[in-house]
Amino acid sequence: MKLYLDWNVLNGLKHNQYDELKNIIENDESIFVLYSTAHISDIANYNNNIEDNFENIQNDLNFISNFTKNLCL
Repeated sequence: MKLYLDWNVLNGLKHNQYDELKNIIENDESIFVLYSTAHISDIANYNNNIEDNFENIQNDLNFISNFTKNLCL
């Protein structure tokens, strides 16, 4: 099953807001979470000043990379 989540949901998963959902996704090998270039745009928009928020942006990108296993739509 392919699962495409909005950045707000992914960000919530990153901040442990949806532990039950995260547990299901991480423990079911039949679920593939995908990201898209829209997520990258959302991250850039979420962090208005890229220079001041470089570390936050890098953390968000690392989370998406790890959580989706680099599966891009």
